[in-house]
Amino acid sequence: MNKLAKIISLMTPQDLQLLQKDLDAGNLHKLIEQQLATFQKGKETICPTCTQPIYTHTSLRLEFGPPGLRQVAHFDATDCLVDFVNTRLKKAQYTITEL
Repeated sequence: MNKLAKIISLMTPQDLQLLQKDLDAGNLHKLIEQQLATFQKGKETICPTCTQPIYTHTSLRLEFGPPGLRQVAHFDATDCLVDFVNTRLKKAQYTITEL
């Protein structure tokens, strides 16, 4: 609550009155609930193999690429992940020791 207390201490009387109105109307409660739901749901992305929409908090995550240029891909299931890895390995002609 330290961050919120600091913000409130810097507010003008007019801003505090508007904040009080929002608090009384329940707008702050709704805003907090929406923001928490967004965090819990995760960011929506698309599986690069099957193009199904998925959320990052429920997906399988793969980081790949050279150290200076890392990329991240999210997959909805292990079969998509395996297919992606096999396709990438064949295209890039990597050997298992290079990964």
